[in-house]
Amino acid sequence: MTIEDRTTLIGMLAPRRVVLEPGECLLRQGETTERMYLLQQGRLEIFRQALLWTVPALVLLTLGKWAPVELIPAHAGKPVFAVLDRPFTVGPLLGYGVYALLVPIQEFISRGAVQGPLYESFTGSEQRRWFWAIVVSNALFGVTHLHLTITYGFVAFTGGLLWGMLYARQRSLIGPVVSHIVVGVHALYVLGFDVILKGMD
Repeated sequence: MTIEDRTTLIGMLAPRRVVLEPGECLLRQGETTERMYLLQQGRLEIFRQALLWTVPALVLLTLGKWAPVELIPAHAGKPVFAVLDRPFTVGPLLGYGVYALLVPIQEFISRGAVQGPLYESFTGSEQRRWFWAIVVSNALFGVTHLHLTITYGFVAFTGGLLWGMLYARQRSLIGPVVSHIVVGVHALYVLGFDVILKGMD
């Protein structure tokens, strides 16, 4: 079982009160599944906006890999793009294919079943409600990664902030899912951060 499989299973096995009841509550308030999760109009614009929001994250991740290679002697000579230094095998491609299939489940839970209903439950201004919904839902998202390493949990929380803001802006899961897949594959497969993160705790 891959790291992503275990992460998603833990998210799926989270307490019912955290994962299921908020979504049920929102549905009882009259929100349709279509409105909550898959905005039917403007999908192309949502996709384009998600990619635009994702580009800065990809640049920061790449710089985060480049800086140690160039500035820290212990990392000198290591490739910035780990994918270029790996022999081609089908296994990793299948693994990240599965990862891409599991991301929508993670986003459905974190954004659709937790963040959205939390926003509806909080009081105050719209900005305040979204702020706390994003922070709390991503704290839970980060916790589901702590079984890997503490650093993985922190990275998951940080990435989740981007996807939480996308969901708040778009009210659709399309953007967060697209961004999550692109960022995850770039960080873990292309740059090889999976090896680095596992060695940090």
